[in-house]
Amino acid sequence: MDIHNYNNNQNDEANKQSCSLVDLSGFKRLEKILESFSKLCKFSIHAVDDKIIPVTKIFSVNIFCSKMLNLPDTSAICSKIHAMGLKEAIAIKDRITYICPYHLLETVIPIFNNNECVGAIICGQAKCNNYPPGFVEMVKNDLPSYSESNENNSTIKLFYDSIPVTDFNYYDNIISILNEVTSSFISNKQQILSSELDSKNTALHTTENKVYLKSLKKSGLNLFFLLNAVNSLANLSILDRSEKINSLSILLARHIKSIINNANRVYNHLEEEKNNIIRYLSIQKIRFGELLNFTVSVPANIRDYLIPVDIILPFIERIFVLNYSTNLHKFHIGVFFKKDHDEIVIEITDNFTNESSKTSERQNDPYNPDPEIKVIEKRILNSKERLNSLFNNGANIYIKSKENDGSRCLIRYPAIMKEVGDS
Repeated sequence: MDIHNYNNNQNDEANKQSCSLVDLSGFKRLEKILESFSKLCKFSIHAVDDKIIPVTKIFSVNIFCSKMLNLPDTSAICSKIHAMGLKEAIAIKDRITYICPYHLLETVIPIFNNNECVGAIICGQAKCNNYPPGFVEMVKNDLPSYSESNENNSTIKLFYDSIPVTDFNYYDNIISILNEVTSSFISNKQQILSSELDSKNTALHTTENKVYLKSLKKSGLNLFFLLNAVNSLANLSILDRSEKINSLSILLARHIKSIINNANRVYNHLEEEKNNIIRYLSIQKIRFGELLNFTVSVPANIRDYLIPVDIILPFIERIFVLNYSTNLHKFHIGVFFKKDHDEIVIEITDNFTNESSKTSERQNDPYNPDPEIKVIEKRILNSKERLNSLFNNGANIYIKSKENDGSRCLIRYPAIMKEVGDS
C-alpha cells in the first residue's frame, strides 16, 4: 500500500529553493540505515523535510497506522501531530517523544544544517505499556476531530490489537542509537572543523596542521561498518533479544559518540585510542562470533603519549575487506603499541590477509562491494596524509606479508606528549 508519493515530493520545485535534507551528504546511506533500523525494531521509520513532506518511504509501518494514514480524517490528524512534534523538537534542538491520539509512542528527531532545520526522522508508532509519566499527550492538544465510527470499527480495532507490545527501555535504547546515527551521518562535520580552524583560541596555526585538518575533513567514516553493525542488531533481534543486543547497542552508540567527539580533535591519548580499537573489534566480535579473536595492548608507561585521531582504525578496517584463507577456522588480529627510542610504533597483525591481496583486486568480489573498498582506500590514504602533514618525513607506514600467512602493518611517528603547534 503506497501511503505517500515521496518521489514526486523530491522533485517539487518549491523544495529546491533552499538546502533540503535530500541534498545533504550521506542522505542515501541514511535511508538504508533507517530501513535497517525498521527491520530491527519493527517500528515505523521515515524521513521528512522541514515541511513534514516525506522524502523516504515509510519503513515497517504497521497495518493500523497504514490505515490511519490513508483515511482522510485520521491522515490530517497524523500530519498535524508530526508538524507539532517537529516544531517542539526544533525549539529544544533535540528529539521529542510524545503519545499520539491512538496511545502509541512516537519520536521526532530533528536534523539541522547550519543551525537550520532541514527535516526530521519520524519513528515509533510503538505500543508500550510501561512508559514513564511526563510525555506530551497529543490527544489533549487542539487537533482535528476524527470519526468515532473508526473507534468502533471492529476491523480497525483488530488492526490496532495486532500491534505488538514493546518494552519502553528497548524502545528508548533504539531511539537513542538512531539519534546518534542520524547526528553522525547528517551533521556537517566540515563546518565544525572550519570553525575550529578559524577560532582565535585554536593552537593549530601551522600550515602543516591546516593540511591535517583539511585531510581530516575528507576522511569521513566507514558508514558500511555501521550499516553492518545495525544489520547485526536486526539479526540478533530475531535470534536473541537480550544480552547480545544490549551489548551491541551500547558498543555501537559509544562508537558513534567517539566519532562525533573526534571531529573536534587532532590527537587522542594512546589509552583512548586503545579503547576505541577495542570497542570497534568488540562490535566485530559480536558479528563474527567465535571466528574472531583479538588482542590490543598498550604498556602503562606510554598510555599518556599522543596519537593523531583515526590513524590506526583504517588499517584494521582494511583487514576485514581483504581476502582471508578459507581453510582457517578462526582468525586473530593483534594491535600492539610500544615506544622505540623517540618513536611510537604501532604493530597490527593478522593471520589471514596477505600483501598480494591488494584492495584493487578485490573490487569484483561480490562479498566486498566496491563502495566499501573505496571508502577504506580513501581512509588509508588520508591517514598517511595526516601523518605526513604533522611529522613530514618523521612518520612512515608499511605493510608486508608474514612468513606463516597473514600480514603485518607497522606505523611509526615521533613520540609526543604535547600537541604539535602548541606554544
